[in-house]
Amino acid sequence: MAKKKFILFIVEGLTEEVALYKALDNYLSIYQIKFEIVGGDILADYDTVPTNVLNKIGNLITQVKRSNFLQDSDILKVVHLVDTDGVYIDDGGISEDVEIEQYTYSSTDITCCDKRMCTDRNQRKQRLLNKIYSKKKLSECLYEVYFFSCNLDLVLYNIYNLSDSQKFIYAKSFEMNFKDDSNKFKNYMVNNRFSLGLKYYESWEFIKKDRNSLKRYSNFDIFINYVTEHNSK
Repeated sequence: MAKKKFILFIVEGLTEEVALYKALDNYLSIYQIKFEIVGGDILADYDTVPTNVLNKIGNLITQVKRSNFLQDSDILKVVHLVDTDGVYIDDGGISEDVEIEQYTYSSTDITCCDKRMCTDRNQRKQRLLNKIYSKKKLSECLYEVYFFSCNLDLVLYNIYNLSDSQKFIYAKSFEMNFKDDSNKFKNYMVNNRFSLGLKYYESWEFIKKDRNSLKRYSNFDIFINYVTEHNSK
């Protein structure tokens, strides 16, 4: 029996793994899948800048390969899942309210306690996203970045501003709903209103426009279609 290829998913936190792992493991049954949890947004780390972001992600991939005794040829693709967090909007879409502690998102704006800090964050993450999504290979592996806008919660559950405890509850519900039904999972991710149906670079140009990076969009359908076509060959 031929050895199964690996697909490595790089994700921010546990709730991404809870929501998606079992559904993807079932859908991608001819592959072995591995979730690498960064433990936060690697793009939000102030030590991460355009000149070192590719090295940071490449080193992470290398560590995963070494710890799992994987060769480059063992990995079909590295899939990096990111939230857009509304970072491509114009500064006019940022409102300041000194009474709030966390960023609050809607389909039209971001509310925060310090507008300048939010503007700086947006500009930083824009530059990092632009750097990584244009890279097709890291650590000798095929690499692509798929976005959930404005975050995974909005795409999967259509709800803004969930608390951490709510995120986990919704993630478990999503897991239970889709883990055993591949067709249901595929249809949800590909035929939903949030699925753009665009090519990879076109999807990134789309999410940069206007205030799309605050709205419910994802290009993850590209990956689902990719593996579907790859399975049929």
